Amino acid sequence: MKKLFLASYLAGVKTLVGTWLEEKRPEEILFVPTAANVEEYTDYVEEAADTFAALGYRVKRMDFSKFAREECERELQMCDSLYVSGGNTFYLLQELRRKNLLGALHERIEEGMLYIGESAGAMITARDIAYGQIMDDKKAAPDLKDMSGLSVVDFYILPHRGEEPFVEAVEETLRVYDGKLEFLTMDNSEAVIVDGAEHRVERSVGAIGSV
Repeated sequence: MKKLFLASYLAGVKTLVGTWLEEKRPEEILFVPTAANVEEYTDYVEEAADTFAALGYRVKRMDFSKFAREECERELQMCDSLYVSGGNTFYLLQELRRKNLLGALHERIEEGMLYIGESAGAMITARDIAYGQIMDDKKAAPDLKDMSGLSVVDFYILPHRGEEPFVEAVEETLRVYDGKLEFLTMDNSEAVIVDGAEHRVERSVGAIGSV
């Protein structure tokens, strides 16, 4: 059964992710920072690592863009919990496609591997990521031709609602795709929790970065 935790900003939902993980207690979290490779600001990656450490979890870092497909797939098959960072959604999907990992990742999520996605890592769970072009620069992924995502949820995550510097991009995305896509919007203190066919939006108590 699918178990996903999808957030705008992981450090902003520390309480929520801690409660969610407490029920599962994975031994180690495979930590994938790939989406941040093309971003100037990447502090959120270390903040996510610090969040897991503060909660008592060990992380194993693996930038999928820097390892052979076989190594990436082997780690995916072995891990029971995966975190995919924020960054550029198009670049992230490009690198997953380059390593031919979408199928294996989809299969592992359907099998019940815990999936924690932050921002870009949350957006790729949808059927298609083309809607992200207002928020992210597609030029960061010049080789990406197919915008199809993981297709493990039937809605479209739109993170950082009301959060700078994304306020205008979020509102423009909602305007452009009005009536075309089913969005779930989140600010930095909220997360979407998926449990099988059910999902809910929850707010973290005492979160940082909330509006």
